[in-house]
Amino acid sequence: MFRPPCVLLAGHISLSIPGTKLPVPGLSKNHFVIFYYIKTKKSFNTINLKIILIINIILLSILSAQSQRYNTSDGLSQSVVNAICQDSKGFLWVGTQDGLNLFDGHSFKVFRHDPLDSSSISNNYIWRILEDSKKRLWICTYGGGLELYDRQKSEFVHHLKSGNNSINGNDVRSIFEDDSELIWVGTNNGLNSYDVERNKWTDFSSVENPSVPFKNIRWIYPHSKNLFWLLSYESGLILFDKISHRSKLYSHDPADKNSLPINQVWQLIKDQNDIYWLATYGGGLLTFDSKDYEPFGNIKFKRVFNKEFHKNITSLFETAAGDILVGTETPGLRVVRNGKLEKSTFDNPNQNSSGDLVWSMCSNNSGGYWLGLYGGGLKYINPERTKFNHIPASVLSNPIVFSIKKFQEDFFIGTYGGGLNIIDHTHGLKIINKENSALTTNYITDIEVESNSSIWIGTDDEGIFNFNPENGDIKHFTTKNSQLPNHSIKAIYKDSKYNIWVGTTQGMVNLQSPEKVSKKYFSNKFFPRYVRAILEISEGILLIGTDGFGIYRFDLLKNKIEKYGPKELADLQVNALYADSSGVLWIGTRSKGLYKFNDNSGKIINYSERDGICNNSILAIEADEYGFLWMTTNNGIARCNPTTEKIHNYYTVDGLTSNEFVHGALFKDKDGLLYAGSTNGAVIINPDNFRMSTFNPQLEITKLKVLNNYLPLSELSDGELELSYKENFIQIDFASLDLSNPSKNQYRYKITPGTDGWVNLGTEHKINFANLNPNSYLLEISGSNSDGVWSPNTKQIWISISPPFYNTFWFYSLIGLIVSLLAYAYHLLTVRKNVEMERLRLKLASDLHDEVGASLSQIAINANMINYDSNLDKIKRRGEVIMNKSSEIITSMNDVIWSIDSRNDRMENLIEKIKSTVAQLASNKEIKTVFDINIENPARKLNVEFRQNIYLVIKEAVNNAVKYSGCDTISVTIKEKENVLELTVSDNGTGLTDKPKETGNGLRNMKYRIEKIHGNINFKNDCGCKIHVKVKIK
Repeated sequence: MFRPPCVLLAGHISLSIPGTKLPVPGLSKNHFVIFYYIKTKKSFNTINLKIILIINIILLSILSAQSQRYNTSDGLSQSVVNAICQDSKGFLWVGTQDGLNLFDGHSFKVFRHDPLDSSSISNNYIWRILEDSKKRLWICTYGGGLELYDRQKSEFVHHLKSGNNSINGNDVRSIFEDDSELIWVGTNNGLNSYDVERNKWTDFSSVENPSVPFKNIRWIYPHSKNLFWLLSYESGLILFDKISHRSKLYSHDPADKNSLPINQVWQLIKDQNDIYWLATYGGGLLTFDSKDYEPFGNIKFKRVFNKEFHKNITSLFETAAGDILVGTETPGLRVVRNGKLEKSTFDNPNQNSSGDLVWSMCSNNSGGYWLGLYGGGLKYINPERTKFNHIPASVLSNPIVFSIKKFQEDFFIGTYGGGLNIIDHTHGLKIINKENSALTTNYITDIEVESNSSIWIGTDDEGIFNFNPENGDIKHFTTKNSQLPNHSIKAIYKDSKYNIWVGTTQGMVNLQSPEKVSKKYFSNKFFPRYVRAILEISEGILLIGTDGFGIYRFDLLKNKIEKYGPKELADLQVNALYADSSGVLWIGTRSKGLYKFNDNSGKIINYSERDGICNNSILAIEADEYGFLWMTTNNGIARCNPTTEKIHNYYTVDGLTSNEFVHGALFKDKDGLLYAGSTNGAVIINPDNFRMSTFNPQLEITKLKVLNNYLPLSELSDGELELSYKENFIQIDFASLDLSNPSKNQYRYKITPGTDGWVNLGTEHKINFANLNPNSYLLEISGSNSDGVWSPNTKQIWISISPPFYNTFWFYSLIGLIVSLLAYAYHLLTVRKNVEMERLRLKLASDLHDEVGASLSQIAINANMINYDSNLDKIKRRGEVIMNKSSEIITSMNDVIWSIDSRNDRMENLIEKIKSTVAQLASNKEIKTVFDINIENPARKLNVEFRQNIYLVIKEAVNNAVKYSGCDTISVTIKEKENVLELTVSDNGTGLTDKPKETGNGLRNMKYRIEKIHGNINFKNDCGCKIHVKVKIK
């Protein structure tokens, strides 16, 4: 049988192919290269090689860098990044050609020039950014001079060309701080120094002081304590002595081949081996050895990688490992390692030509690097943090991997639609499918390796196959020639006794030949449930996970199957089963997350998305050699520490090729590597790559919002926040300044008094407090790094909520005084009430005397006279008098009783009384009555005196009109508006007499009553008599 060749590579080797040479650096024992061959015949046993095509190189190593890009769509002010600086706290400052940006891992704060704000940045075009030893932030601008940012006030202090003691130019290209904390600044007009403490500028390029008679200083770099290099874009390289002020120019000399090839020098760095690297714009990359250089002596410049590099070098940076990163106008960041140029680009290692134009670089405090791109925004890369390796979908016959197993050194990969892929460590990649073998389907659902001559292959629609890799034979098991209940295979499991258990959608059977299994452990018992997972937990004891019926326990010795576990597990849709070394069972379900079940204690714990797991559909579970549980899901991979119950989730942003994985497709080989099948190839997990980061980021407050207003962060400069009780809504935004993967930083807080311990926020980076009671609170906020390790650098804020005036000591004292006064007032009120009661009794007696006394006297007189009169007519008249006076008495008594009855103390009661009385009086002479009533508050309560006087005035006025005016119509108007009552009684009769209004007893009595309740009354002849009353309601 002909087998196409495949080579297993180990160590640092080169693979030779006719006409080519592929260097493959950094390979370990698990690294290999696969070559895929296109065959001209479908025959499996005889394959003639016609065309050899190298389709893919799979390097199971760290080749692809973790990366994240930020652009204008993420809030960056502009996509050309000239400068990057990470400050001592961990904030990233990004200078673009249109604004300064502050990045906290979650959002960008943009600083731009505002013509109406003198404290705003002077110019939007940023060249350089420096944080000095005093943690002051300096910004070099194009045309706006040098800016010093005041962090406390969030204001910019401007240094512009304005006289003798000022910077010599406003186009500031470079900045450097020396050991004496002197700030050196390069501008379009030359070199400056600035003594911050003395506020003293010195110009070294002026006519008076021409120490450095060169312009356009775009880079300053130290050579020694007192010597440093100046790079002039138009003149060349300059060495300057800050003590003697001596300088020397190294420029292009056509007669000297060792001189600069061009004067447009761009950037200079010195590596760990004391080699200087000089970037030029137009002359390529140059080097010279500092050990061979005598200050102010000659320099032999050496151009390196002349053919490989573009002549325009835009940026240089040395990594902690000593690699030199080189940015050019050719896309991609190139790497010089140990003096040799790497073939792949640093920011996109799998491709040789694709990448970005790198304009600036900066290391990240938690590892990795920031790249400022020309037109591409900001990019973070970290080659050291890539944790996942892959078998890419491009080398497989189908990208969907349903099962992956490794036997000895060979991989068996079952795809859903592409058949079986075998990576043979000695003979290459082989594909077995229905087109070239006895397989009748390409939809493989599971694989189990029994031995080197027996591979069981489960399919979705054609039952199960047994494949012998040694001779290529394939046997097909169906419902017709075996015990299979149907052809949809969901799980295959080989137990310790070599039984081959096959789970289908309609049951589980054993397909092993009886002679291969010990008799006491062999069983052909049929289990009639949908089976998705099988696990042997001890010798002869199997657990069977079903779809909707929970878990069953199968005792092979007793040949007995029974329900397993408590009722909480009874109806689970089980996807995966795993038993750890302590005997605890871990259960992955289709939609209810992960269950942890201890059979000895009966304790059950459920973990779901609310507990931090990435998805509630757990598809497979396996433990690594360190005891961590790995779980594939429908949305990423979860890693759980069973001891601490801490869960870490991984997604495509962490290096996965897909977030969607496949049921059961998780396998651990003898070397401890894990293999997970996904919808886009297979993921290879090396647990050694998942060491937790020890970086402890700072946590900083980024926004403070009270009510609907954002406050300056200077309000928190002393760690205290003082608010009033009315400022009852507080929002605090914060950031844990591990910028390597900020979307995975975790947060928590506690507030004392208030919470019992820490409150986990997950990745939410803001908290809101509403209606905090007046008190003093200690708010503590903690953040983690991107690996979820909590940093000890917590932020503490004392929040003081001042109480309302009615919750203060002095107010309580005032209340005590008021209560005392009220008690005294109550005493006075009680006395006054008693006096008023006495007055009421006197008033009642007076009213009865006035209203009833006279009438009773007349009744008594007339009754007595009847005894002496014999004239019947006189007796009759006296009887009528007695009857009328009796009626008046009854009416007066009713009026008095009505006035003092508390049930009649509302406005509507007064109105009804007036209406009924007016109607009764007018009806005696058939006079028409007209009412116009407009009352705002009919339920308003009125005191006795007010009601009685208003009522009696109206009654008197109507009574006079009925008796004396000769009218046929009486109009009564009552209006209430703004706490004022207006009443008008008018008639169309003869009106008042010519005598003064005040002379009549009735008129005088009405005036007296109205004045008694502090009102006004007017009498007017207007086609009859009109009486108008206006009184404030009390």
